[in-house]
Amino acid sequence: MTTPSRWYLLLTAERSRQMLKTARVVIVDEIHALLESRRGAHLALSLERLDHVCGRRLQRVGLSATQKPIEEVARFLVGSGKSAAPSLTLP
Repeated sequence: MTTPSRWYLLLTAERSRQMLKTARVVIVDEIHALLESRRGAHLALSLERLDHVCGRRLQRVGLSATQKPIEEVARFLVGSGKSAAPSLTLP
């Protein structure tokens, strides 16, 4: 999927939700462009919905050449209210 709004539509359709139930990993490319924006809020909600559809917490991978500050990017990717600290792997 290319945009958060497309994720929303995919997660709304029953057939699509059935297809997504087997997902294990979500990769968010250019994550820096989504922070602190309406699109980022939409994505955060859709990631939580995807976890709900799958019945488990999916592994989330954020990609970007400019992840600054990386701690903020990690918190966004992990989601709010999560007790586990995000695991960061730096190059």
